[in-house]
Amino acid sequence: MSATATAPAKKFTLTQALVTRYAKLSALKNLIDKWLDEKRALFQEALLGQSCPDKGPYLLERNEVALGPNYKAILVERLESDGMKQEDIAAYIKARSTGTCIRLEKKINPNYRKTFTLKLPA
Repeated sequence: MSATATAPAKKFTLTQALVTRYAKLSALKNLIDKWLDEKRALFQEALLGQSCPDKGPYLLERNEVALGPNYKAILVERLESDGMKQEDIAAYIKARSTGTCIRLEKKINPNYRKTFTLKLPA
């Protein structure tokens, strides 16, 4: 037995508060990502003709970055040049897919009814 033995992992307990917090933060992240996607093109266009304001703590720069190769497109071109049909190419790529991705989807709990207490003045 090693002198640096590790303690057994503590079991994670899923509580309603954690589920609610996860769902709320994930929804907020989605809203932020959507806003960023909408504004990105506007910011890039604005930075073409003018410099970024420099009074605040952050600056934005417009940089062009060379994209890497699209290996799926290269493979499809190669298979087409070898005479493979589109249906066969799709089946070939699907058969070699790396598997599935597990995501946590957020949905509204239909069984949850929030109760509000009404305090009337005395």
